Amino acid sequence: MSTVPVGGYSNALAWPVWLEVLLALLVLDLAIWVQHVLFMRCRRCGGCTGSITQISTTT
Repeated sequence: MSTVPVGGYSNALAWPVWLEVLLALLVLDLAIWVQHVLFMRCRRCGGCTGSITQISTTT
């Protein structure tokens, strides 16, 4: 039985499959968390609302 070669770091390192899967899940979870934090920061400052804020020029 031969294995199918797959690219990436997992082929170069001799780690158990369960550890590779765990690390992959952690990295993906971290990416989703970073996306969530950035989106919430963007919503807080009003940059992602899609609306145009008019600036009043009268004093």
